[in-house]
Amino acid sequence: MPSLILALIPIFTPLHTLRVLRVVRILRLLRILRILKFVSILCSKYYEYYLRFSTIKKIKILDIQIYIFNFFSFLLVSSTLMYIAESRSADTPFSSIPQAMWWAIVTITTVGYGDVIPVTTLGKIIAGFTMIGDLVLVALLIAVVGRIVEHTIFGSLLSEEEKILQKKDAKRRQFYNNRPNKRFK
Repeated sequence: MPSLILALIPIFTPLHTLRVLRVVRILRLLRILRILKFVSILCSKYYEYYLRFSTIKKIKILDIQIYIFNFFSFLLVSSTLMYIAESRSADTPFSSIPQAMWWAIVTITTVGYGDVIPVTTLGKIIAGFTMIGDLVLVALLIAVVGRIVEHTIFGSLLSEEEKILQKKDAKRRQFYNNRPNKRFK
């Protein structure tokens, strides 16, 4: 309806006195500024919510990513070393690196089927180090899962890293809220 009125205004007024259109343009501009102010307030509220909950999620995701990276790198290194150590033997079950990866997965997950076992002395030493490294990986996994469960159950307990991140976020919010050139407030 307002655009229809704007389309009919030039018919009823002389073309040189279109001051009404200027007023309508100013009113539209003011309305847009009011909407932008609302959007700015909405974005700041969302940003505060995001900062409050994203630091915890970032730390949890980072912990899980670190564990997964360590698991796959340990798997790859141990299986490659086992293949190199066992490939020289004639009666070895390690015919390829994927076969050695199967052995490493079974060993790391402490299943231990016994279908593939090292034959050489160097292979047995590497198997021993793989089993010890497995204990480190399990301890790391328990720490990651324990931290997530602790935060889920006792949500108010924050570690020192999380407190530092929250202080940094609070300083960043304070900086953005105290800017001298605020347009919309």
